[in-house]
Amino acid sequence: MKSFKVYVLSIVAVVTLVLSGCNDSSNEAQQGSVTKKGDLEDSIQTLGKAQNIEMNSVENGTTLRTLTKKEDIETFIKKQRMDEWKSISTLPEGVKKQYEYIFSQENTVKLTEKEEKNRSLHRVAQLITYKDVPYVTLKVSFTELNFRVPDDAEKYLSQH
Repeated sequence: MKSFKVYVLSIVAVVTLVLSGCNDSSNEAQQGSVTKKGDLEDSIQTLGKAQNIEMNSVENGTTLRTLTKKEDIETFIKKQRMDEWKSISTLPEGVKKQYEYIFSQENTVKLTEKEEKNRSLHRVAQLITYKDVPYVTLKVSFTELNFRVPDDAEKYLSQH
């Protein structure tokens, strides 16, 4: 569990570095940036809280596998080696989407709400892989980030 937290914190650190270069000098823009960055960090932390990861083929839309066990989800996150992802501004031309990983979790039960036994899952993030290249796109909240991933992580993501 400790290594899992390290991966989530690594993602937050990468996103913080990416967003720190996007400052505007106006005060209003800075306040909006801080709010968006906070929302993004919260959303990235939810990857570790995912209760379901679904792997879909972009080509035909079929679900190839689904992870629901906590141990399987933790292993999936660990094999990504997210602390080694390198942020890139744009993807190379001509890359073709291959797989889409959908991270889902239940809504948080608020203090005033009654907990239901079979609550539905909602999408919290999306990870898109590309055919034969070590690049991914992470969509969290209203933000889309591109990364170059380690070769072994790319191979793991390309298995089905």
